[in-house]
Amino acid sequence: MDKRTFLKSLGLGLGSLAISHRTAQAVADTVSAVKGVLKARTLKEGDTIGIITPAGALAEEETITMTKEVLAYFGFKVKEGKYIRSRYGNLAGTDQERLQIT
Repeated sequence: MDKRTFLKSLGLGLGSLAISHRTAQAVADTVSAVKGVLKARTLKEGDTIGIITPAGALAEEETITMTKEVLAYFGFKVKEGKYIRSRYGNLAGTDQERLQIT
């Protein structure tokens, strides 16, 4: 490795450390600020759980069926998202479909 390559990689490495430290500190500050504010109540038997596919499309219908059966076994009601079976290429529907809250 020549001097120029070494110095370039050293500079990039030190720069990324500074960025990651600032990012980690920002995350820690945010977590401590909302720690007591964001606390979900405990799920109880009979509560409803919604299942969605916000990113990749599901490969098999069996995935949905098994998820519903497991949640029902534990006493939860299940609500399927409107576009749970949508497909757009390898995604679970178009961007607009995946952004909708139903």
